[in-house]
Amino acid sequence: MPEDVKTALYYASIAYIALLSAGFLMSRRDGRRGGAAAAGRGVLLLLWVAAVAYVTILSRLGAGTPGKFIFSSDEAMRSYADRRINLDPLKTVRDMIRGMRAGTYSPAACALNVAGNLILFFPAAGFVRAFARRGRIALTFLWALAGSLAVEGTQLLFMAGSFDVDDLILNTGGAVLFAVLRGAEKRKKSE
Repeated sequence: MPEDVKTALYYASIAYIALLSAGFLMSRRDGRRGGAAAAGRGVLLLLWVAAVAYVTILSRLGAGTPGKFIFSSDEAMRSYADRRINLDPLKTVRDMIRGMRAGTYSPAACALNVAGNLILFFPAAGFVRAFARRGRIALTFLWALAGSLAVEGTQLLFMAGSFDVDDLILNTGGAVLFAVLRGAEKRKKSE
């Protein structure tokens, strides 16, 4: 795929995720209507999954990516995993803040990383809200965590990124925060 097409698709995917998040944020209804509305939500859900997959995994694959699943030895696999796995909560965020203070990272790069990871799974809360009547916060937590785990695991498996617990925290936390805010807004309006 030509680089300019890849870049355009990347930004289009980000724009779709942002617009979908904004749409769910601005929505005043739970959206439980007939079959056509449910089918429409299903299409939006599939498009969101595709956009997340493209932004987090597919856009990172290509000619410059080392052979997927192919390691010359177990030692090569361990070496890759050692560099590509972060299980220390908020280590990446702390490292970015330190790097920002040292001039290695720009404040915009830090803000984009944190905000992007928070917003990426906002739509999960919107979809749970549209499809479920009860247990929305718990379901949002479970679906966002499962989705984020799938993304992080796939990034590691395909060498398209790293497995970072910070991303799990930010992705899941963002979705739950969105669900809590929407629930609080609904309760406030019903009073």
